[in-house]
Amino acid sequence: MQDDLELFSTPLSGLDRDDWTDKVTEIVDVLGHVQPLEDDHFATFVYAGKTLLVTFESMAFGRQKAGTPISFPLARDHGWSHLGFFAKRRLGSAPPHLKIF
Repeated sequence: MQDDLELFSTPLSGLDRDDWTDKVTEIVDVLGHVQPLEDDHFATFVYAGKTLLVTFESMAFGRQKAGTPISFPLARDHGWSHLGFFAKRRLGSAPPHLKIF
């Protein structure tokens, strides 16, 4: 399984939002499971060991800063299972009925 986690090293920088989401989905589908959560969120699960890393990440942040979700190298390097929740929007673009603090 550790060798499979090398898929978490797949370059993702420079992709637009839809291509980025598709590539993350491809990677996680090989390793585990992806679950869409309505239009603006999705969850991923990869089983790799007894320790479970749970993250809540902004897709926009991952695309801009590192290209990959922050959690991918962490899970890969430690051989951890990973449950990730991803928001497709930036915090500032929340629906108008939600208050941003």
